[in-house]
Amino acid sequence: MRTAKTRYPFDRFLPCEPPLRNKLVKLRTFLHYTDADADKELTVFGEARKGLFYNYDDRLFGDKWSEGCDKAGKEAPLQTARFYEIALNHFHDATDVNIEHIVLGCNRSNGYSYLVFGYTYTEPKRT
Repeated sequence: MRTAKTRYPFDRFLPCEPPLRNKLVKLRTFLHYTDADADKELTVFGEARKGLFYNYDDRLFGDKWSEGCDKAGKEAPLQTARFYEIALNHFHDATDVNIEHIVLGCNRSNGYSYLVFGYTYTEPKRT
């Protein structure tokens, strides 16, 4: 299942200090609405670049995503870029998902934090 591409202005992301590049290091995945930086989207992994497919974590749901998270939990530490990469591979029926950018934000209207994954992959051929 492929969702619509999301386009981002690349200058609106503020990096966490410093943005991580190691896919096995635990990421910051929660932002409370009362946090001082809750009004900005924060880069918590990698960096933005043109050509990435961006997907909000709330668009990833259903059995495929749950199964992917279960599989990822057995193969990688939780809350790491590698964890999300494995889950996305399963979700997209792909083998080549490469996460290059993860953004953390907070929805000010409801207080919930969210993640946005920027990645590349080859969409599987449907027969």
